[in-house]
Amino acid sequence: MASLEELQKRLFRKKDTFQEREQEPTLSPAPMGGPRSWGSGEDPELERQRQQQRARRLMRYALFATVALGTIALVGAAIFFIFLRERASVTREHIFLLIEGPSQITVGEEVVFDVRFRNNNNIPLESVDIIFEYPEGAMPVFGEAPRSGPFRERVSVGRLLPNEERHESFRGYLFGNKGDTLIARSTLEYRPQNSSARFGKDVSFEVVVTRSPVGVAIAMPRDAVGGQEVEITVDYVSTTESSLADVSLDVLYPSGFTFVSAEPIPSKDTNLWRLGNVPPGGEGHIRIHGTIDGNAEESKFFTARVGLLDEATNVWSGYGQAIGSLVMRDALLAVSVDIDESIKDGVVPGHHVTFRINWRNNLPVSARNVVLEANLSGVAIDYARVRSQTGSYDSANKRVVWTASQIPEFRFVEPGAAGTVEIEVPVLAQLPIHTLADKNFVVRLDAALYTNTVPEGFVGVETTGKTTASVNVITQFGFVSRGLYRSGVFQNTGPLPPHVAQETTYTVSWSLTSSANDMEGVSARASLPANVRWKNMTSPAGEQVSYDPDTREVVWDAGFVVAGTGYAKPAREVSFQVGLAPGVSDVGRAPVLVSPATAAGTDTFTGFRMEQTSATVTTRLSNDSQVNTNEYEVVQ
Repeated sequence: MASLEELQKRLFRKKDTFQEREQEPTLSPAPMGGPRSWGSGEDPELERQRQQQRARRLMRYALFATVALGTIALVGAAIFFIFLRERASVTREHIFLLIEGPSQITVGEEVVFDVRFRNNNNIPLESVDIIFEYPEGAMPVFGEAPRSGPFRERVSVGRLLPNEERHESFRGYLFGNKGDTLIARSTLEYRPQNSSARFGKDVSFEVVVTRSPVGVAIAMPRDAVGGQEVEITVDYVSTTESSLADVSLDVLYPSGFTFVSAEPIPSKDTNLWRLGNVPPGGEGHIRIHGTIDGNAEESKFFTARVGLLDEATNVWSGYGQAIGSLVMRDALLAVSVDIDESIKDGVVPGHHVTFRINWRNNLPVSARNVVLEANLSGVAIDYARVRSQTGSYDSANKRVVWTASQIPEFRFVEPGAAGTVEIEVPVLAQLPIHTLADKNFVVRLDAALYTNTVPEGFVGVETTGKTTASVNVITQFGFVSRGLYRSGVFQNTGPLPPHVAQETTYTVSWSLTSSANDMEGVSARASLPANVRWKNMTSPAGEQVSYDPDTREVVWDAGFVVAGTGYAKPAREVSFQVGLAPGVSDVGRAPVLVSPATAAGTDTFTGFRMEQTSATVTTRLSNDSQVNTNEYEVVQ
């Protein structure tokens, strides 16, 4: 310890020196293992540890090798599966589908579309169908076009092998207007081999209409005022070198247009002309006259069409068309008519219609000696009772006139001046119905505002304003329910007056009438009390009468009732039989046989829903003249 301290002192002492080492220092190896046993010459524990280390290393190597080989196997299997799947699957991208045809056509031309298709997959396609949808308005070369929906053809191809290409042709006549783009579509439906699912691929093709075989033009005034009569001229000419067969021409009128006449006369209705065969270069003219009404600045469009019309299906295949229009203007001397909303759609017989006539000077100058005239028409009007507080009524000519004598302002009407007058027009309570043709009555007024003195600067200019207003007359719908015993169509039995606990049968008769208009959807219904039995007897046999025992309701489904029923022809009637077994509580009373019955239906001319309810039918048979009053009430 002392030497160590001395050494430390020498280390920090200045100028002190040390002798060189006599030899390099060495380390002695540590002893390995413990005591050795006799015989083996090695330690057994050390050998066991070495064996465990080798076993663990081998297990790690085996696990790593197993994982590596498994990963390689999975990757290989996935690659192999994807390869097989690519070779065994079907994709739309590997199906070639194309429509070939002309890019431009003439209307009515026969066109051939060629649909080409090829299977670029590695497996066959089963149950292959080609569906071809022609452009809208196309007509088949053979057979008939469908009555509704698009015109399609389906061709069954069957099996399509890998790399096999085929084609199908489709023929049709195409129609449209010049400049239209027509679209044809095709679908290839298929089922992959060993699959039950069906798939499809679609393709389309466009065709432009560049020429029409028939030229059409329509001419008319550029503008018109309400109530003005206008002339529409339609010209047509064939531009083909061959004849066109079964050609028709029609004109679609706008709302507010009323047809008056045409030259030549229409073949059907007021707007269809069957032209028949039109030769090459053939031409023609149609002149139509009518009146037009509408609001100021409203455009009215007229469309003239030439082509083939299937009248059975009303399908139109057009060669060409033309559209013309005019604009409604306020008349320089404008007139309009207002009607109360409550009667705008229909007036009841016996009531009246009040027409409010509005007038206005739209001229930039004054109008002198203006006249307002209203002409009435319609056999349903009670002309003897027409009234106007300010106008002069000419009953012989059925008109009301206002002049400067009645309205001093009419002597000199300033620009922008306006006013209103009224006419009260009564409707007959009993309409003049003598035959079944006497139906659909209308109350009509035609008004005109004019001057016989031409306004300054308007020589040759039409200044008169005209308008028309009308109201339809609603039918008189009648329904009666009656009880009978001796006067009915059935032979009734049982005591009269009715006795307690004894059944007496009665006839119930229902009748319907309709005066001016046809009725549709007409039915009548009522219910039976608990002590009244349905006897299952009805007359006549052709009428639809039913009884529901659960609801105890009787229903007569009358359906359509023609105008004039009960007026120009007998009322529509039906009868059924019921039985009453009164109780002691009914003694001295007239028990109910049928509840109040209600009949309802729709007036086809006015659209009104009509309904009538009858009185309750009891044993008080006041409608049977053969039954005495002392036979009404129940006795013991």
